[in-house]
Amino acid sequence: MRRRLALVVLVVVTGCGGIEAAPVTSAAAGVTTTTPALPSTTSTPAATDADFDCPVTVPGEPLVVPDPYPVAPSFGVWYGTEDLWTVLEIDGTYAPRKGVFWSKSFPGGDVEEQPDLEVTWQRLDGPKTVITEGNPGTNAYTPEEGWFMMAGIDPDKPGCWEVTATYRGASLSYVYDSR
Repeated sequence: MRRRLALVVLVVVTGCGGIEAAPVTSAAAGVTTTTPALPSTTSTPAATDADFDCPVTVPGEPLVVPDPYPVAPSFGVWYGTEDLWTVLEIDGTYAPRKGVFWSKSFPGGDVEEQPDLEVTWQRLDGPKTVITEGNPGTNAYTPEEGWFMMAGIDPDKPGCWEVTATYRGASLSYVYDSR
């Protein structure tokens, strides 16, 4: 059924003209098919797989962040590297509701008001959706957690999402499930 649906979508979209096809590998089926190349924020029709096993990121040892940041955040654990980190719950069940990140390279909003932070959410189950925010991002400060950077907020559609953030050549990725 999925192959027929993919073929119908391919024929309909390709028949519209002006869209180049690009090879895409389906992680679930391990099959390479040709589907149209789409813009950076996209949604490709597909059946949601309720049985999809979302590879949620479960942090190992908490990151020890540099001074002047606190040893532990107000909830969860620090996750990432000194170059770019965020907060995740210990069991991997929760992701922040905003793209919130810290870096030893971020001098603070008083120096870098609009950090070169970019955050991308990619849906791993159901309809293929990619959302990119930031570039530039914004900043905030709390006495408890110091200066941090923000870009976008988590998608409002339930699903298995991979988040990738980049800042000054550093990259950080994690997966959460909001189904």
